[in-house]
Amino acid sequence: MAEAVTHPCVDCGGPRQETREGRPLHPNAKYCTPCRAERRRHPPSRVTPGQAAEIQRLLGTVTRHEIARRVGVSKAAVNRYLREVGAAEAQ
Repeated sequence: MAEAVTHPCVDCGGPRQETREGRPLHPNAKYCTPCRAERRRHPPSRVTPGQAAEIQRLLGTVTRHEIARRVGVSKAAVNRYLREVGAAEAQ
């Protein structure tokens, strides 16, 4: 039987672990166990660059609910984006 090809984690570049919770890791898994856990707790934002610029412009002038309404995204998307850029504590 041929050796399984292991690819590095997409996020950190580290090696993926071969087992997860006592089961073999799926061959198409993209992330190592710590990165997978982090993505489960904090999913990435799907804000477009235009929406991101608008959020940055409005940040500090109106509430996050109002930013979300004006930009046309959910408040969760605003919060995810601000957490990613490190501005979550700004408001």
